[in-house]
Amino acid sequence: MPCYVGRLPYQATHPDTRAIERNAFWVQPIIDSGAELSLGGYRWRDNLHENVEPETEDEDIQKSIDILQSVTKDKLVPKGWFVERRSNISTKLYTLAHKSRQIPLLYSSDSCQDDLPYWVPSPATGPSEGLLMVPFTYDTSDLRFNMRGSGWASPADWATYMKDTFDCFYEEAEAGEPKMMTVILHPHICGRPNRTKHLENFIKYAQSKGAWFARRADVASHWQTKFPYDASTAFGQTPVPECGQISTPA
Repeated sequence: MPCYVGRLPYQATHPDTRAIERNAFWVQPIIDSGAELSLGGYRWRDNLHENVEPETEDEDIQKSIDILQSVTKDKLVPKGWFVERRSNISTKLYTLAHKSRQIPLLYSSDSCQDDLPYWVPSPATGPSEGLLMVPFTYDTSDLRFNMRGSGWASPADWATYMKDTFDCFYEEAEAGEPKMMTVILHPHICGRPNRTKHLENFIKYAQSKGAWFARRADVASHWQTKFPYDASTAFGQTPVPECGQISTPA
């Protein structure tokens, strides 16, 4: 569950479709809830996708799209992707899959590089088209309850961290620079009673400030309308000198 601050957040579920195959009864309740179903791939891989052959990864991407469309009865899904443990070509592969199937791709969330959406040239076509990146962050994630050494000592710590993050972004928004805050949640982690209580309190606090809790697709649609793709300013367009051209201070 993501949230935006100042005037911009969201809700999305990005399951692996092998889980959907085995538990298809969950799909309709998710849709009925109003949440968005984006895609995270066919299966979760602890060793990342960088150790998977490109042909295998492409087959998994095609299979995951087929499964999601079959269980939702919707030929225009997914609208976005969040593989997270991706290879160097994951984004290109699913962008090409969308182009070949003529499925609009609103966004990719496979980025931690900013607190606002940003454009990059499409990996499928190059600068002639753009791919909107809707970033995510790990620092507010409930996953840190399961981490050693850098995790939360208590749910109260998590709640304080989220509130302080929100307040910082809210101040920037009031100064004219809105930001997007993402809170990644896992039912088996934040679903514990005392953690859920603190999460609920944070949500109420953010709502009291007028924050927009939006789905990733909603954020992407908003951004595309307000800030359409411009190849001349898209991320990655700054010329990078060759190694031999870089001077080193004496």
